[in-house]
Amino acid sequence: GSAFVDLQKRVHKKPLQSLRLSALCQVLKYRQKVIDLWPSENLDSMMNMGELAAFTAFAQTFPNAFLALVDTYDTLCSGVPNALVVSAALLECGYHPRGIRLDSGDLAYLSREVRKLFHEAAAAFEMPDLGRLKIAASNDLNEVVISSVRDEVCLRVGHDRIHTHIQ
Repeated sequence: GSAFVDLQKRVHKKPLQSLRLSALCQVLKYRQKVIDLWPSENLDSMMNMGELAAFTAFAQTFPNAFLALVDTYDTLCSGVPNALVVSAALLECGYHPRGIRLDSGDLAYLSREVRKLFHEAAAAFEMPDLGRLKIAASNDLNEVVISSVRDEVCLRVGHDRIHTHIQ
């Protein structure tokens, strides 16, 4: 939790735009809402606060370009919930976050699970835009992997993004 506390201290030391402070308060509010939304997941102890602080700092700098790399710690129990927290806070403050990026693991499985979480949060928080967040995939993708992901999941080219090393 110290990274998030450091972020709060840094924000309070600088002359603030009220929106930055408001967004920080919204992050704390939505963190609790996300924890309450999925109580069986024990997210309170699973969500990495350093990751949340990094996402918040990035979002404060680039509020309309927020695209979180969610697989640094635990994709479904930390990265995605933290990205949802920050995205909900941005939406409440009038910004338009982009979504998340997956860079490792079973991209087909993860993208399906992430999409479900997006829709559940959108319904619970009455924020339809959460359900429309983008899912980007990147890694050492090639034509075979892209084809299998496309066939298996709703990673629609033109909607959700696939970043490749194809030449």
